[in-house]
Amino acid sequence: MGAVRFRARAELRGRWRALLALALLAGIAGAASIAAFAGARRTDTAFARMLASTNAADVLVNPDFGNDSELDIDAVRALPMVAEAAVGRGLAVTALPIHSVADLDSTLSLGPIDVTSTKVGRPNVLEGRLQRPGSAREVFVNPRFADRFGLHVGDRFHAAVLTRTDFEAFDERGLSPDAAVAEINRGELGTPLDLTVVGIGVDADDIVVDEGFEQARLTTTPAFMERHPDADAGYFGIFARLRNGAADVAAFKAAVQALPHEGAIEFQTTSTTKAKVDRAVRPDVGALTIFAIVIALTGLLLVGQAIARQTFLDSVDHASLRALGFQRAQLFGASMLRGAVLAVVAACIAVVGALVVSPFAPIGPARAAEPDRGFHVDAPVVGLGALAVLVAVLVLAAIPAWWFSRASRFAPDQPRLRVSRPAAWLQSAGAPVVAGTGVRMALEPGQGRTAVPVRTTVTGSALAIAAVVAAVTFAASLDHLVTTPRLYGWAWDLRVSTSGNDAADAQANSSFVASTLADSPQVAGFSDSVLSRLEIDGATVTALGVRHRRGEVSPTIVSGRAPRTGRELALGGRTLDQIGASVGDVVRVRSDAGGPATRMRIVGRVVLPGLGTYPGSDKTALGEGALLTRRALHRIGPDFGDGPYLVRVADNSDRAALERALVPPELAESVEVATLERPSDIVSYERVRNTPLLLAGLLALLAVATVAHALVTAVRRRRRDLAMLKTLGFTRRQVSASVAWQATTIGVAALVIGIPIGVIVGRWSWTTLAADLGTVAQPIVPLLALAAAVPLVLLVVNAVAFVPGRIAAGLRPAAALRSE
Repeated sequence: MGAVRFRARAELRGRWRALLALALLAGIAGAASIAAFAGARRTDTAFARMLASTNAADVLVNPDFGNDSELDIDAVRALPMVAEAAVGRGLAVTALPIHSVADLDSTLSLGPIDVTSTKVGRPNVLEGRLQRPGSAREVFVNPRFADRFGLHVGDRFHAAVLTRTDFEAFDERGLSPDAAVAEINRGELGTPLDLTVVGIGVDADDIVVDEGFEQARLTTTPAFMERHPDADAGYFGIFARLRNGAADVAAFKAAVQALPHEGAIEFQTTSTTKAKVDRAVRPDVGALTIFAIVIALTGLLLVGQAIARQTFLDSVDHASLRALGFQRAQLFGASMLRGAVLAVVAACIAVVGALVVSPFAPIGPARAAEPDRGFHVDAPVVGLGALAVLVAVLVLAAIPAWWFSRASRFAPDQPRLRVSRPAAWLQSAGAPVVAGTGVRMALEPGQGRTAVPVRTTVTGSALAIAAVVAAVTFAASLDHLVTTPRLYGWAWDLRVSTSGNDAADAQANSSFVASTLADSPQVAGFSDSVLSRLEIDGATVTALGVRHRRGEVSPTIVSGRAPRTGRELALGGRTLDQIGASVGDVVRVRSDAGGPATRMRIVGRVVLPGLGTYPGSDKTALGEGALLTRRALHRIGPDFGDGPYLVRVADNSDRAALERALVPPELAESVEVATLERPSDIVSYERVRNTPLLLAGLLALLAVATVAHALVTAVRRRRRDLAMLKTLGFTRRQVSASVAWQATTIGVAALVIGIPIGVIVGRWSWTTLAADLGTVAQPIVPLLALAAAVPLVLLVVNAVAFVPGRIAAGLRPAAALRSE
């Protein structure tokens, strides 16, 4: 054992710089992989931890008629399944200056009823603190409000409080919207006051928002409500925490619906919000996980090759040590002692590095949901990661140590001539000798001291190119999805929504829009719609009812067809999976408020964008929701009033003129025109649309590193062969050209194998993801990019071959043959 320790110490003293470099390489790769895995887990769990830390509500109850509803807040609080309930009233409070009357609608101001209301559904504080309940001047805002008005924690800003009297004066005086805005900004209409931002943070429904439903939010205090009791915007919401969480939601909804109330009641469930957030963070979690795996595999490849190369250099002395009495076990033990030191140092570096970069997680929308920012120790991931680094380095050290200790007893290998078929074909075809030599160097592994890992080099390069092609194919398909609205259900150009001061006013505004669309030559087709909620085979589903007014304008049908009668419906892919149904099945459909069930046949699979009655409601999403005829949905579901008009604009029409016709100045508050509103899933995937390309770049570097390592290894281990070539008359240029032919052969072989595999894997990966998303699966193969990749790969491998070629060309035959 003393001899083993002596040999290990000698190796450590003689090669400590190389071993330290190896430890740094292994440690950095381990740190990056551990940090990525820990970041993925932190990103994946951030929202769930936020819900727990903020005492989040399970359900938000919103009466459709607001304060005109007879729903009794205390009766909801008294329901047996309710553990806690908070009430927030909408307030007519806005920061100044405003630019249009529409700013009043897009700014959501909430005031808690009492101090107990601040205990349920607290926001996740990103900066500052929560407001003190007894202070009438302190407010808490969300990031969108802070960005819109340029506010930071500690800033004081001018605001206006509008009461019922102010709105009545607005109507009685017949003020135009511009005149009203001017008076509010000057302080002549409403009550001006100064407020102070004490904190910025997010609620559960701020994390992931469908386009068109974004809101700037300001929250006041009970003291503010006492000082300004008339600042009531006419609506309220009840935030309820249930004793058994999501398991009580169905019973709670039924109990609320059974209470006396006026009009429909809308619900927003935290379980639905959590599912939406989970889908939104999935691309980030997937990207971090894939990055961690790629880094780990790259580290294994590079560190394994480096350790094997170092062990080979040390094995030069094995014959002498065996002559001095060393046994195979002692040679193996000396190598493993060095490997153990290397493994321990690498594991320590990996742990420290992972902890240093932990504050950069979570990423994406989950970052705002993280309740505990800063340094984070994920003990299971870090512990298992450190163990994995330790074991991996030991295994990588053990394999070549065992091989070379075993090989030390063998007699020198007797080289045998093994000519590859491509090289033989080139020779018989009369190809230049330089080309034949390069092909043989690329495809013939050799034996003994001149052996090089030919098969692993070609296989590794082919797999890297296949992964690059798969990533590029996936990226092209993803880019096609996020830039093609039809694929995610937005199969129209404009969405026109109407509202009014009361039901009659809303109906009049809706009729005006319908007549304008019907008479406009700039409209190619349009449909009117309604939104409601249904219970389909026990699952609560947001549904869209469509009536075609000109042409057929409706969401995208993936398979089957759109419903035509009152007994037919189409469902999203996820909804079909949820209820265990398929196209052609018959399901039981009824209002989620209860009532008799209707048997309806599923005639198609549909893709719906994010549509809902208002921001605080459960919405349709990719793969989720139902499509019916407008008449059928009116008959079955709760009535939330008319939904949006879905408009397809004629080619070469003046869209701006059409929008001006739809929204005259007097209807600026009552008619809204949206050009494109993407679901939160699409917004999330657009954010990571370049991630596959970044991964492709990393994999390309891996392929380049593999080829470079193979060429350098071949030049070093075949010094004798290269020296013989120069002795037989090869010039420096011919030796360098042989190395270039070697690189070209590896590149061609990798391309021939890798491109078809990459295309197949890329198309399959995208089709699988699209089916999971519930959207239309249209994989795109970027043929132009793949065609350009062929000469680019050959150019890169030849560029990589330049340095090894120069090294080979500079060999001195006498010195090389003497050393061999």
